[in-house]
Amino acid sequence: MTLSVILDELDGIQVVQVRNGNSVVGGLVENGPKIRSCLAAGYSFSAIVRGISGAAVRIFVLPANKVR
Repeated sequence: MTLSVILDELDGIQVVQVRNGNSVVGGLVENGPKIRSCLAAGYSFSAIVRGISGAAVRIFVLPANKVR
């Protein structure tokens, strides 16, 4: 499953959201600030689900043009 990684604003704070279509499915914990600055600079990212354990979902984030 391929997901979108976008920069959005929530209660006045910029957050990195992971979306499936228009539905928010989560956010980034690791490397969030670094990816946030790249998104703000205009770079696009996608994410691929790598594993699910309970409520924790591991994703692999990569440039949007690298998703097959």
